[in-house]
Formats: sequence, C-alpha cells, structure tokens
Amino acid sequence: MFFLSNSALAVYCPSFEKSETAIVSNWVIKLNCRGWSTGCYAASSNSYGALEAAKRFSSQSEAQEFIDSKQYRMRQPLKGIEQVTEKVEFCRKR
Repeated sequence: MFFLSNSALAVYCPSFEKSETAIVSNWVIKLNCRGWSTGCYAASSNSYGALEAAKRFSSQSEAQEFIDSKQYRMRQPLKGIEQVTEKVEFCRKR
C-alpha cells in the first residue's frame, strides 16, 4: 500500500492485477521542529521527517498510546495529533 499526499506516484501492478485508488484517513503525530516551515512528523520512536515519512495510526487513541509509551523518545516538542486524508493506490486481482 502506498500513501500519497500532494503527489501522483504510479503504482506498477502485474498484468493479472489492476490499479485502484481509495481515499483513507489516518492519524499522525505533528511535531514543532525548528526550521521546518511545513512542519515535521514523528516517523518512528526517535526520528522525524516530512508528512510522507510519518508513522500512520488508524485512530487518534492509537497515536496517543504511542506518545504515552516508552517507545516514544522524541526531542522535538509535540504540536499535536493530526488527521490526514490521503489518496492510496494499490493493486487488486482482476
């Protein structure tokens, strides 16, 4: 599965599968990173990056549980949990 935001990456599907598009909503952890005009997001337990690299959660409470866990060790200040709606392309058997 590929997450797309403001881009149009093509998905290559084998000849016996077809490409389909869906709109999905996920939750991400937004951070307040110095020098990032567009904002940065938690990518894993101790790294961050642009929205494309953000760790996705299926619910707001799942994202909060990650923040509260011992796995979460971000040095960047937490800005909040944000919902993102994105276009997802995937392959499906014909």
